[in-house]
Amino acid sequence: MDLLIKRFGTQVASEFVQAGTFGELFMQDLSQGYTVEQPWMNNQRFESCVPDGEYTLIPFDSPRYGRVFVMVNPELNVYAFEEECLSDTDRFLCLFVHRGSYPENFQGCIGLGERLNENINGQTWAANTKTACGKLMNTLERTEHKLTIMSVGGATPAVLR
Repeated sequence: MDLLIKRFGTQVASEFVQAGTFGELFMQDLSQGYTVEQPWMNNQRFESCVPDGEYTLIPFDSPRYGRVFVMVNPELNVYAFEEECLSDTDRFLCLFVHRGSYPENFQGCIGLGERLNENINGQTWAANTKTACGKLMNTLERTEHKLTIMSVGGATPAVLR
């Protein structure tokens, strides 16, 4: 099954706000919820969202998050596991999707929530992540899938507010 993330904005960090990248996930042209990731940091391992592009999603059982998928695109230096990496800067074990509401809950992975909210400090966060992730995992078969990530409307970096 083909999935699409349309990244629509990056929130800039401030004294009380963690920077992050936000988007919307589509499957068969239907919205599945909203994504939350770290900000773009030049594809730095554990500190950046993954680059825009096409990924193969490989089923993976995470000891911490349960059933998820690993994103793979060797052309973008994103691999399933560390032993596949060709250099110290290559990315590995970038998970799609796991629960977590704020950008700091991720290290190159993608979170999914039913909606985006804003807290009293102006921080954008994903709500109902456990429910959104559970629904998606129940819908996706445990086979490989294709994920396309694209920035729209000036995202990466653009300002949400």
